[in-house]
Amino acid sequence: RALEVQNALPPDALGDRPGWQTCAHYRPDGYADVCGDFFDSVLLSDGRLVVFIGDVMGHGIKAAATMAQIRASIRAFLTVDPDPAVVVGKLDGLFEQLPIAALVTVIYAVIEPNGHARIANAGHCPPMLIGTGPAGYLDFPPPRPLGPGSAPPPIPVGLDNPGESLFLHPPCLSAPRRVSYLFGPARLVHHPCHHPATPPA
Repeated sequence: RALEVQNALPPDALGDRPGWQTCAHYRPDGYADVCGDFFDSVLLSDGRLVVFIGDVMGHGIKAAATMAQIRASIRAFLTVDPDPAVVVGKLDGLFEQLPIAALVTVIYAVIEPNGHARIANAGHCPPMLIGTGPAGYLDFPPPRPLGPGSAPPPIPVGLDNPGESLFLHPPCLSAPRRVSYLFGPARLVHHPCHHPATPPA
């Protein structure tokens, strides 16, 4: 049942965003029970793109249910005000009002058509910037998971060069035993999501 919930929730057409080039690959971790990874993107009416990814620590139906709750909350909050500080701040408020015991991390970005972005990171592994050269992690202050307290301040990021892409991934891909095989920095430069000859997405 948990696997059915997790497979049903990812967006059906992440790449169908007019004016943007996006792609995603989703597969529940075959090394463990079903976990609470989630992701989505939303095209705003003014042309900006919201992208986010997160993780609910734990496995099974509880993690899947919490994942669904957090993802739905993000989508609801951003329709009122998509600003990263506002959305992540409201997510923090959920933990004060609701009995959410799980450890939850999320990274949330609002990207403008000119490539300028503002990114808030609440305990998640930082995104990577992939261009025509070596891929590298963006520099973020030590993040903390969602929960009561002040929301992490958004960090401005510029995708200023043609062919640059923002790559968000779950914590499991940072595990030493898997990152070099699946999505290590050396492999990310040649990943199908990377299109050096096209504008940033």
